Amino acid sequence: MKPGYTYIMTNKVRTTFYVGVTSDLVRRIWQHRETETKGFASRYNVRHLVWYECFDDIREAISREKNLKNWQRDWKVDLVAKFNPEWCDLYSDILGLRQDASSPETPGQARSDGVCVVRAPGTLSIVTPASEPESL
Repeated sequence: MKPGYTYIMTNKVRTTFYVGVTSDLVRRIWQHRETETKGFASRYNVRHLVWYECFDDIREAISREKNLKNWQRDWKVDLVAKFNPEWCDLYSDILGLRQDASSPETPGQARSDGVCVVRAPGTLSIVTPASEPESL
């Protein structure tokens, strides 16, 4: 089965949340950031990836997204704060651009074999980064 990701994005001042699901996290976040698709995220300027979770099966990711969409706002705030206390934009992490020479298994670091290490709550997942959209 195809892997999947559930994610939360927010705007610069953290007043609006967007919960989504995708099989290609890098491409989907890029689309949000570049306003490739018109809709809620582009209308409310939601551009910052602040939380994501990896699943081996896309159906699990879809189920998690549906669950999160029913959560109260403060529950989502707590979820993000535990995963990402500084509320950093994690786009650089999923691209493997944040380098930490101390460990090849540091989340967000690209290894020499081109695989990017990404974090998920309570786990460390290794995924192969998707190809960039053609327009980049």
